[in-house]
Amino acid sequence: MSSLWIVVIGVVVIYAAYTLYARRIDRTVMASDPNKSTPARMYMDGADFMPTSRFVLYGYHFKSIAAAGPIVGVITAANLWGWLPSILWLMIGVSFIGWASDYSAIMMAVRNDGNSLSAIAHRAGISLAKLARLNGLDPAKPLLIGTKLRLPAAVSARPAPTAVSASNAASVRASLDRWSTHYGVDPRLARALAWMESGYQNDVVSPVGAQGVMQLLPSTWTYVEQVLIGHRVQHDADGNVRVGLAYLHHLLGAFGGNERLALSGWYQGERSVKARGPYKVSKAFVADVLALRRRM
Repeated sequence: MSSLWIVVIGVVVIYAAYTLYARRIDRTVMASDPNKSTPARMYMDGADFMPTSRFVLYGYHFKSIAAAGPIVGVITAANLWGWLPSILWLMIGVSFIGWASDYSAIMMAVRNDGNSLSAIAHRAGISLAKLARLNGLDPAKPLLIGTKLRLPAAVSARPAPTAVSASNAASVRASLDRWSTHYGVDPRLARALAWMESGYQNDVVSPVGAQGVMQLLPSTWTYVEQVLIGHRVQHDADGNVRVGLAYLHHLLGAFGGNERLALSGWYQGERSVKARGPYKVSKAFVADVLALRRRM
């Protein structure tokens, strides 16, 4: 058989598997939602979590799996058993084994906020080595999907962490609704922005020093107190919400009510947006906030 026919058949098989099988698995089993934010956007810190181009992600993913699967494995099989098993491995393995395993692993990681063994150990208040010993795991090796971890009794007895720790979600929402009404800001936009920034947690401090429910820099807080409000505001969850919404109200006014530009100014800086326009990463942040607003 001509090698060209082999290529054509391979492309047809993989395309059919993608359109008929993979998409069905994605819709019915994984139930992915393109409108939901990934941990890279929700917890963006410039280090562990950072939104990245899909092409860069594809390159890293291909590099991580190509050697053992589509390259070395196929060449080894061809040397041992001939080309037919190798071709079948490429077509069937990629269509029904390789992508399903890798995609499900990625989705599991995304839905568990990108957790790793070290992150679980940190949250549980124990060392990585102790957690690994307790579960008979090697921290240097991959953690398989579905692995159930045992925690020390004292840790296991603790109440499960909630999305809001330092401030009660209901009280934060009440503050958001009250101050958004006071400053004439859409309450759903205020809730979405606060959730995007902190998950309604007032004890969150970013690597650059942004603090609280609205993730405000000290310089922003000072500007709002001295210029926009005219007096000091208490440094608690309610005060953080008030200062944040006063600043958002200012940005909406500065950009003629344009929510996209105002949110870009929130993320990137008012002067920067006016001088250079929204950066690509700012546009992604804005899109996530506006997508969240639809569910608030």
